[in-house]
Amino acid sequence: MKLIVGGAQFGMKYGITNDKEVISDEGLSVLFSFMTNNGMKSIDTAINYGNSEKRIGDNSIFNFQITTKLPRIDNDLNLAQFQSCIEFYLDNSVKDLNKNTISTVLLHSVDNLKLTRDKRKMDVLREILVKRGIQNFGVSIYDESDLVQLQIETVDHIQIPFNPINTNLLSQIDQLR
Repeated sequence: MKLIVGGAQFGMKYGITNDKEVISDEGLSVLFSFMTNNGMKSIDTAINYGNSEKRIGDNSIFNFQITTKLPRIDNDLNLAQFQSCIEFYLDNSVKDLNKNTISTVLLHSVDNLKLTRDKRKMDVLREILVKRGIQNFGVSIYDESDLVQLQIETVDHIQIPFNPINTNLLSQIDQLR
């Protein structure tokens, strides 16, 4: 089993029980040491998670595999604008993360799931990812209805919310395989 630590609280107040603070620098260092000492190698973050990427990059002595999520992209951009937008976001992420490349890039906005049905934009996106050594592409979905918009064959990873309170997408896992 592969455990991936969520990085939202590294850069913003996040979660049902956390409306007061982000994790401290000391707490982040302790967490990263714990992860390293216990064979945990992956962190999930997003451009929209405040300064999460920067804080991960500031601790670059730890060599984690990073999954990051792109913010909402205007679906009406032409190909050149789309390419520039993706490259801008990825340039900033690798700089903030203090890494040469990222393991996985996800679309974060449900509004962008229709991009997976646009062959030309998916070809441009794949070309950018390959050129940058990014191994995986995927989407983050939040609801069963999101699956309808998704062209499953175009993605390597699908991130779904899961916790003991929210198990809505569990029944859909077989469909996703």
